[in-house]
Amino acid sequence: MTFSERAKPLKDKSGMKLNEIAAACNISESMASRYINGSVIPPEDVARKMLEFLGAETDKTTEEETDMQTALAMLREVYEARIEDIFKNISDLKEQINHEKREKWIFFVLLAVVVVFVFALFYVDLSNGSVGWFRH
Repeated sequence: MTFSERAKPLKDKSGMKLNEIAAACNISESMASRYINGSVIPPEDVARKMLEFLGAETDKTTEEETDMQTALAMLREVYEARIEDIFKNISDLKEQINHEKREKWIFFVLLAVVVVFVFALFYVDLSNGSVGWFRH
């Protein structure tokens, strides 16, 4: 049952005016109207104040509300677990990307060392101080 479905009959039954309800709940008259008509969902504390002022028994929850709260709690647990899994997967992917970047740098450094070695082997003859092809 929505807030509006509970508040409308209580307002009609009590005969109170919007300005009285709004003043009692420290909200504007237009917001009280929007809450009661269902165009805006009130925050829980405001909804509780309004229902108490209109004479509703807010302490007693119906079986339907209890079932709804239980279902919402279960959904919350499922989504929180799923979000944790997603964050873990993101963390693992970041770690894998960083590892692959390190591997690329190691590859390029080794490639540079090989290129320098080949260059030194074929173009520099240190035994006689000349530059040229490897000769023996």
